[in-house]
Amino acid sequence: MSVARTMEAPVRHADRFFIDGAWVEPSSDATIDVIDSGTEELYYSIAEAAPDDVSRAVVAARQAFDEGPWSRLTHAERAEYLRALGAALGERNDVLGQLWPRQSGALYKFAQYAGRIGSGVLGSYAALADTFAFEEECQPTAGG
Repeated sequence: MSVARTMEAPVRHADRFFIDGAWVEPSSDATIDVIDSGTEELYYSIAEAAPDDVSRAVVAARQAFDEGPWSRLTHAERAEYLRALGAALGERNDVLGQLWPRQSGALYKFAQYAGRIGSGVLGSYAALADTFAFEEECQPTAGG
């Protein structure tokens, strides 16, 4: 069965994976069709990850955590990244409000707030870095 594409989705790099800091080609030509929940027509196709792609991503993530800067950042520095990610998510709210209902059938009224909700959640987590007591002095009750 051939499915006709109804419109171009605002998704960049649907044919690649972001692994180890770069957009990379998948290990196979397999794709997943995303069907518009409202029209039941093809919205867009994305690359399907094969086991080799997943392994490559897991190895890169482990290496990035062990050897990259993230695990050495302070809580305040990590919070700034969360705030920046939240702001970027909020800026894409209109795009998310269009994508989410078409991809999954989520209600449009709810989806149009997805970016703002996500931005607010990330901002809340970032704010914890400003107030959370990551270290506390404790007095032992016995034994010095």
